[in-house]
Amino acid sequence: MVLEPGYFRAGVRKRKLDARGYVDEDIDCIGCGYNLRGLSPAAVCPECGVSVMRSAEGHDLEHADPGHLRRLAIGAHLIGVSLVMGLVLYAWLMFEYLGATFGPGLLWPKAGIVFPVVWMPAAIGCWLLTSLQPHEAALEAGWTLRRLARGMVAASAVAEFGRLLLAFHFGISSIWIDVVRAIPEVALVVLLLRYAARLALRIGDDELHLRTLWLSYVAAVAVVWAKTPLGLSSMTARWLGATFGCLGSLFYLALVLGFMAMFGVGAWLILQYGREFWASAEYSRRTLQRDMKLRGQRASGGKSED
Repeated sequence: MVLEPGYFRAGVRKRKLDARGYVDEDIDCIGCGYNLRGLSPAAVCPECGVSVMRSAEGHDLEHADPGHLRRLAIGAHLIGVSLVMGLVLYAWLMFEYLGATFGPGLLWPKAGIVFPVVWMPAAIGCWLLTSLQPHEAALEAGWTLRRLARGMVAASAVAEFGRLLLAFHFGISSIWIDVVRAIPEVALVVLLLRYAARLALRIGDDELHLRTLWLSYVAAVAVVWAKTPLGLSSMTARWLGATFGCLGSLFYLALVLGFMAMFGVGAWLILQYGREFWASAEYSRRTLQRDMKLRGQRASGGKSED
């Protein structure tokens, strides 16, 4: 609708009109990337038929291809399932530890095979979540946040399976192997959460955007503390155990509980993305049907006039 002379309202956005009432700014079509400058707000894209108003609204993921949105939703749910599996694994480790089945030094090695199983659906989910529509891929240039996140997914996969190969086939285990493995994992956590925060803006959810940004900061600190150089968490636990006795064990329990909380919050947050993407896919499907119906009516009207 027209907001004031020279502008029209598209969702929550104010867009420019020229003196003739046509779009007077660069707006890329959300269906194919075509520049819609010079078209009427009531028109459709001449390349793919998506309405100008849909593209002008700006929350492009709400109007993206339904298949692409379902792919994003599946990716988000796979990551959520992986985080829930991680939560269950950490709970199992805590109960094993409390039952004194094994000591702190054997806590992580016993889980060495289970963690990759938890990690695999997350890796697949990350790959799907960072996918693009064909016209977006054609416009992407340089090392974008999305490409960096995908690079870290691949690097994390190589590092994780390389560690398993060295540990179980060659019997090689070293803290420096864990350090090398931790670098892409820390980068992946930060990059993926930052990318997800951008996706939240593209579906118009500012609250989800802010929550994701906060989680990216907390998760980065937690992963660095648990995995990095010199094994900060292990060193701290050993020092506390040697100096204050049971405090070392209590520290390990606190560490496990902290990761359980982070996995739970992460699963809750990423599953919200999944729900948003499914809802956007359904909305986009209905809107596309409406646009097709509108184009059919216009086409039939034009033929009848002829």
